[in-house]
Amino acid sequence: MLHSLIRYLTYTAGQTTIYNLQSIATIYIYNRCLLFRVIYSSHPSANTIMLVGIIVCFLAVLCIGVDGRFVTPWQFLIVCQARAWTMSVGFTLAFGAMFSKVWRVHRLSTKAKADQGKVSRIYLIRIIGSPLIKRYE
Repeated sequence: MLHSLIRYLTYTAGQTTIYNLQSIATIYIYNRCLLFRVIYSSHPSANTIMLVGIIVCFLAVLCIGVDGRFVTPWQFLIVCQARAWTMSVGFTLAFGAMFSKVWRVHRLSTKAKADQGKVSRIYLIRIIGSPLIKRYE
């Protein structure tokens, strides 16, 4: 039992750590290279929110792999709640950021030229955050 737990944690935690470090490095590159037109045009705040959501989803992988063999029953309740919360919040952040980017492109491409205005970042962040507020009220 202990051997399988150690094998699981080293394999899964190792992969999750590598993916999270890649996501953190991407966030760092986005924030360092904001002056480049390509990165600035791709809505970097939505990219950052999407990567944070992906990091949270990768952390949920660790909780999903822990079952009743490795923890006591009262700890399993906490792990089960953490599993649901981290996957739900991570998916909501990642999918909400992708949806806001698609919605932004759709809005800019379907509006008449006279009606086109710049879509503010605060408005897009509200679009991303509203499912979290609605879900967890």
